[in-house]
Amino acid sequence: MTHLTIQGRSLTAMEWGNRILILALTTFFVSGVSHSFLTDTLDPIGFLLRILLVVATTSIIIYTLIMIFKEYKYTLYTLVIRGERLKIHYKEQILYSLEKDAIKMAYFFNLSEERYKMSKPFLDLFTKEKGRILHLWIEYKDYEALKAYFIEQHIPVKDEVIFLKD
Repeated sequence: MTHLTIQGRSLTAMEWGNRILILALTTFFVSGVSHSFLTDTLDPIGFLLRILLVVATTSIIIYTLIMIFKEYKYTLYTLVIRGERLKIHYKEQILYSLEKDAIKMAYFFNLSEERYKMSKPFLDLFTKEKGRILHLWIEYKDYEALKAYFIEQHIPVKDEVIFLKD
């Protein structure tokens, strides 16, 4: 009888540091440009350029905050497998409880195809009735265990995870 508990992937300290650094640098830049609005003369071309810089850096800040929120929400999901039953939890509440026969397909993929920037794999789980019910960012070790489980249970697996080849 198979027992697996897969928690959504959390950001590493380095990944958190990168996001916070982006926020800090862009906030510092916006504050510097905003200060120059108050102290410099109102040259029309310089004024337009400053407005464009503020809009661009504010957009970067908003985009970074949105990405942090999206990445955080993956940590709130848990997939629990006990034999032929799967349970999907969100914030420790059961969203779905399924038998293996209800699963239409498991789809594994990662987003980046760049040689030096590979992302961790994702799992999309589809049911016959509701379509996609789970989109989970997972670790490589969990990918291997889940793939083996789904193949063992004769659940169709679509695998598009790309590994680096040296």
